[in-house]
Amino acid sequence: MEEKTLFNIALICALLGVLIILFVSESKNISDSNIADISSKDLDKEVKIKGYVILSRNLPGILILNIKDNTGNITVVAFKEDKDISINTSQVVEIIGTVKEYEGSLEIEASTINII
Repeated sequence: MEEKTLFNIALICALLGVLIILFVSESKNISDSNIADISSKDLDKEVKIKGYVILSRNLPGILILNIKDNTGNITVVAFKEDKDISINTSQVVEIIGTVKEYEGSLEIEASTINII
């Protein structure tokens, strides 16, 4: 094959790959969940909640938050992994994470915490 033909094929494949990545990332939009609607059927599923912090415990390597919205409250655990995270009570946050069960209670293991 000619060098120009190979270049065109590589360029088309690269563009298709970028388009596929954009499509997949856009389709993974997580809608907001009410805390009261989170149940054991959501175990190991990713959820997004918004609420305000009613309790914040900053321990070595872990941040434990209690988040409340107008439907209920839930514990959120964030592993700091060498990051210094500081969140205070009464701050409004948006959390994306996975629903887990710990000692018989549901909690969210946060992957993203945004202060609103």
